[in-house]
Amino acid sequence: MTLLKPSGHGSAGPCEFRRAAQFLDTFAGNRPGRRHVGTRISSKPSSNLRNIFATAACSGNLGAMATPHQTSHGSCPLAFSIQGRGPGLMLVHGFGGDSDVWGRVQASLARDHTVVCVDLPGFRDGTMPPECDGSADFLAIGASLGALARELGLRPCTLVGHSMGAHLTALAVLQDPSVFRGWVVVDQPLRCGPPLAPDAWRRLEADPEGFFGGFLGAQARDAAQKRSVVQKVLAMETRALASYLRHLGVDDLGQLRIGLPLAVFTASAPPADLLAWSEARAYPVTGSVRFAWFPACGHWIMLDEPEAFESNLRDFEARLEPQLSGENNSP
Repeated sequence: MTLLKPSGHGSAGPCEFRRAAQFLDTFAGNRPGRRHVGTRISSKPSSNLRNIFATAACSGNLGAMATPHQTSHGSCPLAFSIQGRGPGLMLVHGFGGDSDVWGRVQASLARDHTVVCVDLPGFRDGTMPPECDGSADFLAIGASLGALARELGLRPCTLVGHSMGAHLTALAVLQDPSVFRGWVVVDQPLRCGPPLAPDAWRRLEADPEGFFGGFLGAQARDAAQKRSVVQKVLAMETRALASYLRHLGVDDLGQLRIGLPLAVFTASAPPADLLAWSEARAYPVTGSVRFAWFPACGHWIMLDEPEAFESNLRDFEARLEPQLSGENNSP
């Protein structure tokens, strides 16, 4: 799954939906028990999902001690939870989830880390991501991740990005490398993939649940995880969902050169030719790169094998340079 820049399509209307079978209904935006972040999307009836996607075609649990917060840097609202005390660790989810995907590792890591789990705009509430030419502005979101780490006094912290979140963390590192001391990419190539073709948008318009069942569900470990992932996406604000999908095919990383120590966690067995495999996925060729293999996992490694995920993360961190003296590790 690769979600990457603007395809030049027009903006979509603010229709919302709970599930595929109800995609003509309007969804209120804020879910019960969730704090709204940023500017609310209008909840009045508007163009339905068919019109939104037709326009494009034509052109876990966070842990009891986690504390919810909200912040905004420029036009990019971010929600996050913070837990624990110690070296900073920022976890960024991808498409098909929210910060709950870290629920099986957050509390354990927070025993000796300040763990920040970010909710990207639109994935837990009715906010919109910042946009550029009608699609999500990944550069702005990446910059906001670095600004959040600075604001919380986590410099230098370890940055972990899963799936689309790995692309966003790459942009955070590129724009403000001094904030971070290590970077972990979880099951995500950094090579730019193709945009959604008009036929794909039409399939999405006709059968959202079936489309995302193939788009995301094929990467799930089992049927229950597939249902959970698909329903997470179908519960998103429709305009925000379309904004992220329009970013497919945008190469805003270019020839990625990052000297920061990097770990790649991937749901596969080691390839016969590691160099060719890495080059095909555009992993940086500079800096210290370590690989961890999880062949029995689906795409959500931290949910499928949380103990092994945490063990490999701690092993990577143990090899990093010591924290800067005098930094503030308190939340």
